Amino acid sequence: MLADALTGKTNTGAEPAPITDPGKMQDALKASYANLQKAIMGLSDNDLQTHVKLFGRDRTKQGALLLILEDQTRASGTVDRVRAQQRRGSALV
Repeated sequence: MLADALTGKTNTGAEPAPITDPGKMQDALKASYANLQKAIMGLSDNDLQTHVKLFGRDRTKQGALLLILEDQTRASGTVDRVRAQQRRGSALV
C-alpha cells in the first residue's frame, strides 16, 4: 500500500489471504520492506513534492515518508520496551 502510494501504482488484484505462520509473516514483512525501499530509492527531488492521498489525507510524498518513518520508529521503540520488560520479568504497563 505505501509503496503503491509513493510510486502511483494502484493494486487491482485480490486481497491476499491472511498470514498466520510466523515464518511466512517474517518473509512477507521482509518482502514488503524491500518493495518500499525500492520505491523510496526511485523517488527524485521533484517526486517528493508530488501530492498523494495517504490514510485519507492529502500530503506530499515527502510528508508520507516522514509519517512512515515516525510510525516505524514508534513501533520499534514499543517492541524494544516490551522485550526489555519481558527480560526483566516486569508486568506490562
